[in-house]
Amino acid sequence: MKFVFAGDIHGSKYYCDLLLKRFEEEKADKLVLMGDLLYKDPQKEEPVDYDPEKVASALNAVSEKIIAVKGCTSPEKEKQLLSFDTENAVVSLEDGGRSLFVSHGDVFNEKNPPAELKKGDVLLCGFTHVPLFIESMEFTFINPGSVSLPMENSIHGYVTYENNIFFWKDIENGQRRGQCTLR
Repeated sequence: MKFVFAGDIHGSKYYCDLLLKRFEEEKADKLVLMGDLLYKDPQKEEPVDYDPEKVASALNAVSEKIIAVKGCTSPEKEKQLLSFDTENAVVSLEDGGRSLFVSHGDVFNEKNPPAELKKGDVLLCGFTHVPLFIESMEFTFINPGSVSLPMENSIHGYVTYENNIFFWKDIENGQRRGQCTLR
């Protein structure tokens, strides 16, 4: 199974459209969204082409392919506009005996992993808007950065996963920028 992981769209119709284009090009089975899909953080800049309702409509059009977790920016308002579940703080995906845990990152993260996470598993989070790959003796941590508002001079990014390999990619052109192969 092939997954595309992305987070922190923050209501940018421009970057949502690019993400959906990359998702289609990747021919992935599932689009896994790590929260903060529709609304901007009041303490951060407004993303390009900010339109939460149009982003909701675009995501709802592919809702059968979406797995999502709750973010920290207006989750109650998001729930009203989205036709897919965004209630869970963490979801677990299984791939060949390995668990891939997905969370927004504000509660569960590399310093506070979910209790169910075991040696060899993977934790994927957004929240910081900064891409990060950490392989520890216990688990692998991956943050794809942000779709619409990357920080620390990073790219607008997303991550793909298939056959135990994660690729960090540029949402503007789909080019690979990093890789993590699980053991």
